[in-house]
Amino acid sequence: MSCLIRTAANPLPLDRREESSSKSLVILGRSSKASTTLWARLLHKRENPLLPEDPLERAAARSWAKFGDDKVLPSIWESFTNEGKEQEEAIVEAKENLKYLEEEQKGKKFFGGEKLGFADIALGWLAHYESVFEDVAGMKLLTEEEFPLLSAWKLTFADAPIIKDNWPSRDKLVAKFQATREDQLLKKAPK
Repeated sequence: MSCLIRTAANPLPLDRREESSSKSLVILGRSSKASTTLWARLLHKRENPLLPEDPLERAAARSWAKFGDDKVLPSIWESFTNEGKEQEEAIVEAKENLKYLEEEQKGKKFFGGEKLGFADIALGWLAHYESVFEDVAGMKLLTEEEFPLLSAWKLTFADAPIIKDNWPSRDKLVAKFQATREDQLLKKAPK
């Protein structure tokens, strides 16, 4: 049984058509590895691919996306949802993780080079949500003095038309995350 990729626009198996639409993507198959492989094929076959053609660069993009999910986001979330000593310790860990991203930005406009790519999209929440977390929790994580390259990337990323035209409202995010932080702190409070 082979895997199929179906879209609302074109329900044919991938091997029966040259290009597929990315809208309403449904991946059907026996294994998630096969689904991931098919998704990756779609990502780098388009006119403006998110994943690079070079296998090493493609692996690096995926690695930075995973690093963001596994290390950066959890450490910033811990900084945001704690107070006092726990928050200070979490901020140290978050900054350590941000240093790796800062180092990766040397000589680049985006994580993959000169064009917006997969790692940028995966880490893009930093360009909008991180400052919301800082404001709501009264902390400083990603300062221009400590992280000049990452700060420049945040501005460049946020200024891309496809990104800036689709950001959620900052006011709504602040209200949402104020409530979320209060809820998290109440759950952690001694009873």
